[in-house]
Amino acid sequence: MKDFSKQYRSVTHFGLWAEEIADDRGKADAVLVLQRAAKQTYDDDVRCEELEEALCYLEQFNTRKKPFADFRAALEMSDPRWRYYTVRNALVRIQMALSGK
Repeated sequence: MKDFSKQYRSVTHFGLWAEEIADDRGKADAVLVLQRAAKQTYDDDVRCEELEEALCYLEQFNTRKKPFADFRAALEMSDPRWRYYTVRNALVRIQMALSGK
């Protein structure tokens, strides 16, 4: 699994604060991968290794697994409208889960 926070952990000249926020920045980068995929899912099959790695990375920080499973399941839908709206709904629920709501 790709560690989205790795690049932020190696910034030594910024000191301890860079280490402390590495996970937050890594989560933000992984969410961006999901957001880009959600925008393209109406027209394209966005399933790829990077998307799965982003889902796995974010899932490890959360006890709620259903939004992640729903996101993956939505990608399998054949109707582009339902796929788009279901992926977007799952993305919102992933973001809420990550924020603790």
